[in-house]
Amino acid sequence: MTTSDTHEPSWLKNHVPAPPQRWKPGQSGNPAGKKKGTLNKKTLAAQAIVDEAGAILDVVVAKAKAGDMTAAALIINRLIPTLRPRAERVNFELDTKGSLTEQGEQVLQAMADGELDPDTSKMVLDSIGAFAGLKQIDELAARIEALEGRASRSGSTSIGASRGGVLCV
Repeated sequence: MTTSDTHEPSWLKNHVPAPPQRWKPGQSGNPAGKKKGTLNKKTLAAQAIVDEAGAILDVVVAKAKAGDMTAAALIINRLIPTLRPRAERVNFELDTKGSLTEQGEQVLQAMADGELDPDTSKMVLDSIGAFAGLKQIDELAARIEALEGRASRSGSTSIGASRGGVLCV
């Protein structure tokens, strides 16, 4: 290492180290702790706002009455819930006896033909997808029941034990 490597940088020349702590590490600067009932600054600020809420509301209402659209919007947004968009009821032919893929094709064709708008088509396709997930769960439950039934009929305590094999799923 050369002397230039240990040279103190110019930005550090006026640095003053922090004074040593007056208490030992692990000790508190306030050993008695915070007094019971002492409120923190956020609580005090919230209380001050609540104490002045009536006066604040009076000012906002007065400004809204005077034509301040921001004040009016603030009041309306708090008093009247925002309207949510609702899809309109649509009627189109959907053959629910067909496979889920065929049903999806029917929805896409209805959208292409203009019978369904894209948003409604997406909702219907999402519903078909959710139904497909439910159907898979039912099919898996039936398969598990069938496997358990086979195992109990064969008298074994575990699936695949009658043949000495291991079931890999």
